[in-house]
Amino acid sequence: MRITKKDFLPSALLCCSFLFLSGCATVIEKIQHTTGNQVEKVEQLAVDDIQKQETEETPRQEDTSDLPKSPAPHTELNDILNDEGKGEYAGEKFNRGKVVQALNQMPKGLSDDKAYAYLLGLVGENYRSDVERFKNLEEADYEEMVDVWVAARHKYPKPTPASASKDKPSSALTPEQPKKMNMSVMLDASGSMKSQLSNHSKSKMDSAKQSIEQLAAALPPKRSLLQVKVYGHEGTSAQKDKERSCRSQAKIYAGDKWDREKLRKALSQIHPAGYNPLALAMGSSSKDMQKGAPATVENHILIISDGFENCGGDPVQTAKQLHREYMANIHVIGLDVEPETERQLREVSTVTGGAYQTVTDEKELKQAVKERVQMVNRLNDPWQIRALQTAIHAHHQDEKELTKHNQKMKKKVETEHQRLNEANLYIKKEGKIDKRTWTEIDTWIDQRWQQLETFTEDRYGEVDSLLDSEFQEETHRLMNEWEKDGGKKEEFQNKAVQLLKEDLLKKKAEEADGLTDLSNQQSE
Repeated sequence: MRITKKDFLPSALLCCSFLFLSGCATVIEKIQHTTGNQVEKVEQLAVDDIQKQETEETPRQEDTSDLPKSPAPHTELNDILNDEGKGEYAGEKFNRGKVVQALNQMPKGLSDDKAYAYLLGLVGENYRSDVERFKNLEEADYEEMVDVWVAARHKYPKPTPASASKDKPSSALTPEQPKKMNMSVMLDASGSMKSQLSNHSKSKMDSAKQSIEQLAAALPPKRSLLQVKVYGHEGTSAQKDKERSCRSQAKIYAGDKWDREKLRKALSQIHPAGYNPLALAMGSSSKDMQKGAPATVENHILIISDGFENCGGDPVQTAKQLHREYMANIHVIGLDVEPETERQLREVSTVTGGAYQTVTDEKELKQAVKERVQMVNRLNDPWQIRALQTAIHAHHQDEKELTKHNQKMKKKVETEHQRLNEANLYIKKEGKIDKRTWTEIDTWIDQRWQQLETFTEDRYGEVDSLLDSEFQEETHRLMNEWEKDGGKKEEFQNKAVQLLKEDLLKKKAEEADGLTDLSNQQSE
């Protein structure tokens, strides 16, 4: 259903270079290349340009190296999705007053495509990261995750079927002696941690510190050891400090008994600073690994980060080495990360059979930490059940992220459509374009909207189906592995049903929380 066009709206400024333009500088090129945010100069620039074209055969080329790109007036879906440009007032940068000002300065009589480009330069969105997010979720690799557990199966005690003992219930498929957990928390202290989690006044760093205190307080003291390390906490993000920052990593806390004040004091001295030497910090954690893994103790590393390794290290290879030498499972909590960062951090956890999770607010962060604590109670479960739990967690988080991304992109597409429509109607009323041009642009706007909506729905369905299919395949694979080790098929199925029921209850609780949050936002 088409959105009713209102009196006016849009966002963004004309300071941008359009990919579709070429040849001698035209009025619109001059505007795009030289005005920046100085929208009040547009009309004068137009006059200057006409005068120069009368006297100059080759107009002076402007330096556009520092100017942002605007979306080009593409009509084909692939071109729209791959366009590198973004409107000056697109997304959260939307400012109605500045958009109005820019539209008032728009020269009259521009051709259809250039008038459309002008609007896109104000409020047109960039969809490249949205495409990448779908791709990341599509590439979630449950098979690789399970491969890690299968490859290490000989290092775990072989489960004894419950039926082998009349006195022991099904839960007795575990060794008698409870294992210990050696947990090494690694806190990203690079400069990007100064930013905030979505809709929160706290910095990511402050939220992360709070979550570490939560973790330390909840770990059972007799069954767990805890170390806290930081990295990237020295120097600055300036190039001159890169070498120093890329060498910075330190253990700030260690112990088998929680000391609230000691931990809090240590964390209080850490502030977001420089670069992100993730691989270095991971490699140095080898000194904290315990012997006897995984028979009597398990080594787990929890990384809390919002950034990409940018010191030349290879965190994925380092993760593989830590798992190979110390049977370390590496878990990662990504703090509202970009697609490129998510891809790297997800791989770090996948290659060790660990869990990855992206969080966007403090509530999700607290839940993610709570789930890491709950691992202590599952250390003695058979490896097939542990692997199944990891796969269920991964599938749950991926489905949740997919749904959120689908809703977010649909809202983005809808908002852009509304703003473009209102901008187009405004310039028609102001006499900047005639009715024929308005109609042509209106058609392009609607085509853009419809194509993007269809793409979003199609990709959501494709990725959702793929995730479900791969998850089911790995569940069957683990059941076969269970039977190979002498377990009864029914026992595995019963445990799987129990875990899936727990996961379903968790989903319903999250949906209820989501509806409550939405209701609160609407009431505000």
